[in-house]
Amino acid sequence: MDYRDSNRPDVSGPRAPDKTRMASRDGAGSTTVQQTGAATPAEFWQALQVIGFTRIIDTMPPNTPFEAESLRSEIAIAAARMIAEDGADYGSAKRRAAKQILGDVKVRGDHLPDNAQIELEVRAHQALFFGDTQPARLLHLRRLAAELMDQLAPFWPYLTGAVLNGTAGEHSDIHLQLFAESSKDVAVYLMDRNIQFEVSESAHFKGRSEPVETLSFLWKREGVHLALYDVDDLRGALKSGAGGKTERLPLQGLVALIAATVPDSDIESNS
Repeated sequence: MDYRDSNRPDVSGPRAPDKTRMASRDGAGSTTVQQTGAATPAEFWQALQVIGFTRIIDTMPPNTPFEAESLRSEIAIAAARMIAEDGADYGSAKRRAAKQILGDVKVRGDHLPDNAQIELEVRAHQALFFGDTQPARLLHLRRLAAELMDQLAPFWPYLTGAVLNGTAGEHSDIHLQLFAESSKDVAVYLMDRNIQFEVSESAHFKGRSEPVETLSFLWKREGVHLALYDVDDLRGALKSGAGGKTERLPLQGLVALIAATVPDSDIESNS
């Protein structure tokens, strides 16, 4: 389903009437810019690509703040759809959405939406298309996360990602950060319980150049990813993120979150 063909209100704002530019080159290689009929920022950049401006955004950004914000909004909407419907991560969804809208035109970082803007669009997409199923899916994943965190208590587990922030959907996995004395202890713990896992690397949440080891496996038919940190990394990890946003939550916090979002009768029936 095309996102723009849905009943969702157009959040990118009104299109600027007759304020779009078109560029061309003359025989001497100089560039001229003229006004054309109304078009979206995406259509404008695609037109530039057709005439060979493969690096135009590096030298000629959107003409107005409205154009720049409208372009970011279009990319955010497309990325949100990929995240909600395909299970893409934020980074790859952002890149794919930009390519889908702009083709092979290279885009500067300040012309792309940040994760916070994409997250807002993910919430809007889920509310519109999955409002009848997503809350139950989120609750299911949170309960499974709490159960697993209880078992992993010796390794100081913290919940993070979509299951924490409430945007988890059909394709979402459970992401935990563990703070252990040794990553081998976690691996041994899983092997002792016949849990087969794959080893990969994830970016450090503090932005360090060294990635952290990550163990991924299926648990009760759901994907789980354990990012393994040193105990010392826990210092400062509990500080709120931008805008006071909670970046990670311990088990007791998750239990409280579940209780706050579930009717008492439902809690009793599942106890």
